[in-house]
Amino acid sequence: MSRRWLTAFSLLLILCSVTAQADNSLVRLAVVNTPYQSGLLQTLISDFEARSGYRVSLYSGNDVFEQARQGEADLLIAHYGKSPMQTFVLSRLGSWPQLVFANQQVIIGPKSDPAGIRGMKNASLALQRIAEQQQPFVLNQIKGVKDLFELLWLKAGKPDKQGWLIDEAVAKGQAMKQADKRQAYTLWGATPFLRFSQQHQPDLEILVSADPLLQRVMAISLVNADKVQGINKAGAEMLRDYLLSTPVQARVSAYRQRGYEAQLWWPAARHN
Repeated sequence: MSRRWLTAFSLLLILCSVTAQADNSLVRLAVVNTPYQSGLLQTLISDFEARSGYRVSLYSGNDVFEQARQGEADLLIAHYGKSPMQTFVLSRLGSWPQLVFANQQVIIGPKSDPAGIRGMKNASLALQRIAEQQQPFVLNQIKGVKDLFELLWLKAGKPDKQGWLIDEAVAKGQAMKQADKRQAYTLWGATPFLRFSQQHQPDLEILVSADPLLQRVMAISLVNADKVQGINKAGAEMLRDYLLSTPVQARVSAYRQRGYEAQLWWPAARHN
């Protein structure tokens, strides 16, 4: 074996070692849209990077589990209790999910608030008042939102839906446009509504947000390094422990989104 070849081989080994070290300095976190779009995670992660020496790559989308399966994420955050998380964990691709924080859905309505529900802390009583006064309510055709509506409707005493409930098979932004056009109430996630409001300036605002029933809990899971190649296990564990720590959970509670002064994010690690 020539000296020139040995030198080249040695350089290759050094380069591979440097590349591995560079890879180990990066933690890849895949999250569903809301924690990213709200700005919450960027705020928390900037401090983690400064203190830990790790860099964090954030991926946001609806395909976080696919990203993890393909070895593109070291840990993920998604809604707790939904089938994709269950399948991922029971397939031993991820660690048992630990609750990390909750965002929430909200009752939205016209700024004039003819039903007088602004600031109420009981969402089912707010819905009952809307029904009693026959104020229009647009049903947002997203499964989780519809499920929440049915729960609130049952708790409100199952008021007759005739005369006030509008079900025109619209969802998300289209439901907000219908509510704005009809000066109606509706349900949606707080973060997507605030983003919609920044773009369209509807005559609508968040009126009820404090009821714990409106919260949507999210959980964190580490990708199993024994099942998926290229996982930065040490970095993932450190980021998970940081997000679940008491000081960071307090920061989750204190976080406020642009466009709304009240609390929309809630610490959940205390439930673990």
